[in-house]
Amino acid sequence: MKKFKIKGSENYPEFLTIINEDSDKILVLLEKNNGYGIESREEIMSKQLFESCLRTNYLTEMISA
Repeated sequence: MKKFKIKGSENYPEFLTIINEDSDKILVLLEKNNGYGIESREEIMSKQLFESCLRTNYLTEMISA
């Protein structure tokens, strides 16, 4: 699974993990530290929106060690 850091507040980082890919849609898990714990939810987004987020550096892929 690929994991991405979402551009935003450094104090409360948010991450996106790809769970499943279809021909034109992506199922993702969004995880955010809200200061009290981890808040997570699943969302469906279009591949077009995902690719746009990559091009604009709104999403940055995290490299696992």
